[in-house]
Amino acid sequence: MNMGFLLLAFNQISDNCGMLHYTSGGQFTIPTVIRGPAEHSQRLESYFQSIPGIQLVACSTPYNAKGLMKAAIRSENPVVLFEHVLLLYNLKERIPDE
Repeated sequence: MNMGFLLLAFNQISDNCGMLHYTSGGQFTIPTVIRGPAEHSQRLESYFQSIPGIQLVACSTPYNAKGLMKAAIRSENPVVLFEHVLLLYNLKERIPDE
């Protein structure tokens, strides 16, 4: 998915994913992972940075991407994982089984 399309779901991500834990008085958690490349015609990191309850992470190597993805999946909070396009197609690295 291209991160530029996240603007179509921005209201749901900010109001439902980001705020539901706070508006429910802590009764609900939203374990969600949203991932995609950080590159396109616009940079959306600053939009998501202003949403309470959303964790933002950006990876730089395939090994780093694996660790961040595992941590994001285990998190009880919504996580937006920005990946560099080269990590998806061109950058190769041995990743140990852990």
